[in-house]
Amino acid sequence: MMNVLNTNARLYRTIIIAFIHHICYTLYIISSKEITAMWSTHSLEELSFTTKGNKHITFNFIFDSEGHKNNGSLWIIHKLEAYVDNKLAGFMTTSYIPEGRWNNNIENTPFDPIIVSADFFGGESLGFKFPKQGNIPDEYKVLQKLSLSVAYDMHRILTKENIGSKEYEDAKDFVIKRAIRKHKEKYDSSKAFHVEKPLVDYISTEDGYARQGIAHALYYTMASIVCENGYRLRSSGLKTDDGQAHFNAFARNYPEIITKEDGYYFLDTNLEDNIAYAC
Repeated sequence: MMNVLNTNARLYRTIIIAFIHHICYTLYIISSKEITAMWSTHSLEELSFTTKGNKHITFNFIFDSEGHKNNGSLWIIHKLEAYVDNKLAGFMTTSYIPEGRWNNNIENTPFDPIIVSADFFGGESLGFKFPKQGNIPDEYKVLQKLSLSVAYDMHRILTKENIGSKEYEDAKDFVIKRAIRKHKEKYDSSKAFHVEKPLVDYISTEDGYARQGIAHALYYTMASIVCENGYRLRSSGLKTDDGQAHFNAFARNYPEIITKEDGYYFLDTNLEDNIAYAC
């Protein structure tokens, strides 16, 4: 009987330990991932659109629509689909960089964030991309690449053999300071332009649904959802011919909700008295 009790006790203890390990592992996984709050979509219930043929348009909003394949991407992409008679009639996507992703991928790096962001946004100072996770390149290799665009002769000093010497440290400080001066404007403008600033990425109508008011409904509805969540929707500065035509037609029909700042158009649905969601 005692052996049975001891066996049961050991079994229970094993189960409890395994359960605790499972909970700890789950908490670790949750804490290690960036958690981005889901968006509210109450405005979908407030808005009503019909086609020019008087058919009702319904919408489906997909939060982080490409999250399954982003693989650590800075950007988050939301998608709004429009349906007529349960058939896809068109869609729009909008993207931006959440502040948490910017901080995790750029601010919290072993290197100065100004230098890192210059590389993330097409800077010519580095010959490679910083990995989002995992192995960061050796410091001297980064400094060598960096020196080629800001102080070319320094790359001969910034070698593995010179690490720890005064000559190496002086060259390192010089290169980093020069790089920061060179890329600070790019860093500031990139952060101001992309972080928490939803931008229209793409808009399209399906065959058979052109000139039916689908694009107008997508623009207005996406702008309303964006505003509902505390942002303003910015029109893309790079548009295809169709995309430009969609926006121009929308602007002619809804001039009261469009403003222009620093060369970019913003859609502010709160400018209309009957919209409750303020940007």
